[in-house]
Amino acid sequence: MSNGDNEGALAGTNGEVPADDKSALFDQLKEIRKNLVETEFVQDFDIPGYNGMLVVRCRPYEISKSERKAMVLRERSSRGESVLLDAACDTIIDATEQVMVRKPNGEIVPIDDELPVKWDERLSQLLGLNVPPPPQGTARMVVKTLFPTEQSITALSMEITTWLRDATKGLDQAVLGE
Repeated sequence: MSNGDNEGALAGTNGEVPADDKSALFDQLKEIRKNLVETEFVQDFDIPGYNGMLVVRCRPYEISKSERKAMVLRERSSRGESVLLDAACDTIIDATEQVMVRKPNGEIVPIDDELPVKWDERLSQLLGLNVPPPPQGTARMVVKTLFPTEQSITALSMEITTWLRDATKGLDQAVLGE
Protein backbone atom coordinates (compact mmCIF):
# COMPACT_ATOMS: atom_id res chain seq x y z
CA MET A 1 0.00 0.00 0.00
CA SER A 2 1.49 3.37 -0.95
CA ASN A 3 1.43 6.42 1.29
CA GLY A 4 -1.31 7.88 -0.84
CA ASP A 5 -3.45 4.77 -0.36
CA ASN A 6 -2.83 4.83 3.39
CA GLU A 7 -3.74 8.50 3.63
CA GLY A 8 -6.93 7.82 1.69
CA ALA A 9 -7.93 5.12 4.14
CA LEU A 10 -7.66 7.53 7.08
CA ALA A 11 -8.56 10.86 5.53
CA GLY A 12 -12.07 12.30 5.49
CA THR A 13 -13.36 14.52 2.72
CA ASN A 14 -11.58 17.59 4.11
CA GLY A 15 -8.18 15.86 4.57
CA GLU A 16 -8.67 15.42 8.34
CA VAL A 17 -8.61 12.02 10.01
CA PRO A 18 -12.11 11.23 11.27
CA ALA A 19 -12.34 10.98 15.07
CA ASP A 20 -13.33 7.28 14.99
CA ASP A 21 -10.30 6.48 12.79
CA LYS A 22 -8.06 8.47 15.16
CA SER A 23 -9.36 6.42 18.05
CA ALA A 24 -8.56 3.17 16.23
CA LEU A 25 -5.14 4.53 15.30
CA PHE A 26 -4.36 5.47 18.91
CA ASP A 27 -5.62 2.10 20.13
CA GLN A 28 -3.20 0.44 17.74
CA LEU A 29 -0.35 2.71 18.92
CA LYS A 30 -1.17 1.89 22.56
CA GLU A 31 -1.02 -1.83 21.75
CA ILE A 32 2.34 -1.39 20.01
CA ARG A 33 3.68 0.55 23.00
CA LYS A 34 2.42 -2.12 25.42
CA ASN A 35 4.20 -4.80 23.40
CA LEU A 36 7.41 -2.75 23.26
CA VAL A 37 7.43 -2.35 27.04
CA GLU A 38 6.70 -6.04 27.65
CA THR A 39 9.19 -7.41 25.13
CA GLU A 40 12.61 -8.57 26.19
CA PHE A 41 15.00 -7.78 23.35
CA VAL A 42 17.78 -10.37 23.35
CA GLN A 43 19.84 -11.70 20.46
CA ASP A 44 22.58 -14.31 20.22
CA PHE A 45 25.53 -13.80 17.87
CA ASP A 46 28.19 -16.33 16.95
CA ILE A 47 31.71 -15.20 17.72
CA PRO A 48 33.68 -15.58 14.47
CA GLY A 49 36.29 -18.32 14.29
CA TYR A 50 34.79 -20.79 16.76
CA ASN A 51 32.59 -22.91 14.46
CA GLY A 52 29.41 -21.60 16.10
CA MET A 53 30.45 -23.00 19.49
CA LEU A 54 31.06 -19.62 21.16
CA VAL A 55 28.15 -17.19 21.33
CA VAL A 56 27.63 -13.73 22.73
CA ARG A 57 24.13 -12.95 24.07
CA CYS A 58 23.32 -9.27 23.60
CA ARG A 59 20.60 -6.89 24.68
CA PRO A 60 20.03 -3.14 24.37
CA TYR A 61 22.06 -1.13 26.84
CA GLU A 62 22.06 2.33 28.36
CA ILE A 63 23.83 4.74 26.02
CA SER A 64 25.34 6.44 29.06
CA LYS A 65 27.67 3.41 29.33
CA SER A 66 29.11 4.35 25.96
CA GLU A 67 29.20 8.13 26.43
CA ARG A 68 32.05 8.04 28.95
CA LYS A 69 34.08 5.71 26.74
CA ALA A 70 33.30 7.80 23.66
CA MET A 71 34.62 10.93 25.37
CA VAL A 72 37.94 9.20 26.06
CA LEU A 73 38.07 7.87 22.49
CA ARG A 74 37.42 11.37 21.09
CA GLU A 75 40.32 12.73 23.15
CA ARG A 76 42.58 9.94 21.89
CA SER A 77 41.44 10.51 18.31
CA SER A 78 42.21 14.24 18.59
CA ARG A 79 45.79 13.24 19.43
CA GLY A 80 45.95 11.24 16.21
CA GLU A 81 45.47 7.82 17.81
CA SER A 82 43.45 5.16 16.00
CA VAL A 83 40.27 4.39 17.96
CA LEU A 84 38.00 2.51 15.53
CA LEU A 85 38.88 -0.93 16.89
CA ASP A 86 38.40 0.17 20.50
CA ALA A 87 35.01 1.67 19.62
CA ALA A 88 33.99 -1.63 17.99
CA CYS A 89 35.15 -3.52 21.09
CA ASP A 90 33.12 -1.17 23.29
CA THR A 91 29.94 -1.85 21.34
CA ILE A 92 30.40 -5.60 21.80
CA ILE A 93 31.29 -5.22 25.49
CA ASP A 94 28.42 -2.86 26.31
CA ALA A 95 25.79 -4.97 24.53
CA THR A 96 26.96 -8.27 26.02
CA GLU A 97 24.76 -9.87 28.64
CA GLN A 98 27.04 -12.91 28.70
CA VAL A 99 29.30 -15.10 26.61
CA MET A 100 27.81 -18.56 26.15
CA VAL A 101 28.53 -21.88 24.46
CA ARG A 102 26.52 -23.88 21.93
CA LYS A 103 26.28 -27.59 22.66
CA PRO A 104 26.52 -30.11 19.79
CA ASN A 105 22.70 -30.41 19.89
CA GLY A 106 22.43 -26.66 19.15
CA GLU A 107 21.33 -25.60 22.62
CA ILE A 108 22.97 -22.37 23.82
CA VAL A 109 23.89 -22.50 27.50
CA PRO A 110 25.75 -20.28 29.97
CA ILE A 111 29.41 -21.04 30.52
CA ASP A 112 28.85 -20.70 34.28
CA ASP A 113 25.48 -21.60 35.82
CA GLU A 114 25.94 -19.19 38.74
CA LEU A 115 27.34 -15.96 37.28
CA PRO A 116 27.25 -14.68 33.72
CA VAL A 117 30.65 -14.77 32.03
CA LYS A 118 31.44 -11.56 30.21
CA TRP A 119 34.62 -10.10 28.77
CA ASP A 120 36.55 -10.62 31.97
CA GLU A 121 39.30 -12.57 33.66
CA ARG A 122 37.10 -15.68 34.00
CA LEU A 123 36.57 -15.90 30.23
CA SER A 124 40.27 -15.34 29.69
CA GLN A 125 41.13 -18.17 32.09
CA LEU A 126 38.49 -20.56 30.78
CA LEU A 127 39.69 -20.19 27.20
CA GLY A 128 43.38 -19.94 28.00
CA LEU A 129 43.78 -16.43 26.64
CA ASN A 130 47.03 -14.64 27.31
CA VAL A 131 45.46 -11.59 28.99
CA PRO A 132 46.81 -10.35 32.33
CA PRO A 133 44.38 -10.04 35.23
CA PRO A 134 42.89 -6.64 36.04
CA PRO A 135 43.83 -3.86 36.32
CA GLN A 136 46.35 -4.44 33.49
CA GLY A 137 43.98 -6.75 31.61
CA THR A 138 40.82 -5.13 30.30
CA ALA A 139 37.63 -6.27 28.62
CA ARG A 140 38.93 -4.75 25.38
CA MET A 141 42.08 -6.87 25.67
CA VAL A 142 39.95 -10.01 26.13
CA VAL A 143 37.90 -9.17 23.01
CA LYS A 144 41.00 -8.39 20.95
CA THR A 145 42.70 -11.60 22.05
CA LEU A 146 39.66 -13.86 21.59
CA PHE A 147 38.67 -12.73 18.09
CA PRO A 148 40.69 -14.08 15.17
CA THR A 149 41.03 -10.72 13.38
CA GLU A 150 40.39 -7.05 13.93
CA GLN A 151 37.95 -7.14 11.01
CA SER A 152 35.91 -9.84 12.75
CA ILE A 153 35.58 -7.55 15.79
CA THR A 154 34.41 -4.69 13.61
CA ALA A 155 32.01 -6.95 11.68
CA LEU A 156 30.35 -8.27 14.85
CA SER A 157 30.12 -4.75 16.25
CA MET A 158 28.31 -3.68 13.07
CA GLU A 159 25.96 -6.70 13.29
CA ILE A 160 25.10 -5.83 16.88
CA THR A 161 24.57 -2.16 16.01
CA THR A 162 22.27 -3.12 13.12
CA TRP A 163 20.29 -5.42 15.40
CA LEU A 164 20.04 -2.75 18.12
CA ARG A 165 18.70 -0.32 15.55
CA ASP A 166 16.19 -2.85 14.19
CA ALA A 167 15.45 -4.85 17.37
CA THR A 168 11.75 -3.98 17.16
CA LYS A 169 11.39 -5.05 13.51
CA GLY A 170 10.02 -8.51 14.38
CA LEU A 171 7.68 -7.00 16.95
CA ASP A 172 6.39 -4.47 14.41
CA GLN A 173 5.53 -7.26 11.99
CA ALA A 174 3.83 -9.35 14.69
CA VAL A 175 1.71 -6.45 15.96
CA LEU A 176 0.79 -5.09 12.57
CA GLY A 177 0.20 -8.50 11.05
CA GLU A 178 2.63 -7.96 8.17
